[in-house]
Amino acid sequence: MSSDRLLILFLRNFLAGSVKTRLIPRWGKEGALEIYKRLVQRTHQLLYAFPGVKHVFYDRYVPHQDLFSSSEFDQYVQSGHDLGERMDHAFSHGFSRGMHKIVIVGSDCYDLEKEHLELAFSSLDRVPYVLGPARDGGYYLLGMTKPSSFLFQHTRWSHARVLEEALEKLKQRHENYKLLPSLMDIDTPEDVERLSKRGITLMGG
Repeated sequence: MSSDRLLILFLRNFLAGSVKTRLIPRWGKEGALEIYKRLVQRTHQLLYAFPGVKHVFYDRYVPHQDLFSSSEFDQYVQSGHDLGERMDHAFSHGFSRGMHKIVIVGSDCYDLEKEHLELAFSSLDRVPYVLGPARDGGYYLLGMTKPSSFLFQHTRWSHARVLEEALEKLKQRHENYKLLPSLMDIDTPEDVERLSKRGITLMGG
């Protein structure tokens, strides 16, 4: 297993009212937090078993103890004014430590599997960028082999053209990239209900 590949997870701290805000009108602050915790538990199971160097970046602070407090994960705090700056900083942090293939994911994609992560890293042997399209117009995964601040600049986050704009930037620079299978992020009550119809429950009661 190559030691120069890095898997980064972006997390929000478990604070009621600050996570999964689009679920709050339906399930309340505590209900939205419980759904988020279950998504994080699912992501932890996936990442814990995945070989390689793994970094976890929290949005506010490193908890004294949580699922990621182990030798399997290095823990950090995100740095930057918006999501783009924070991701750019996390990638730069990894490249400065000698990593050559870096993939970043969040905890919103319940359907993310080991096969997607393996495909992302193997794709970076052939192309400098890999993206996992989310069905809401964003992306659930981003990987690269070199610092690329241009991907994060002048971007309006959390809208339906995030992926499209990223691909436009890559095409303008004549960069090669690989697209992974499209998956669903869990952000809205409708997303939660789609999982429920498949027999997957993220909330109690």
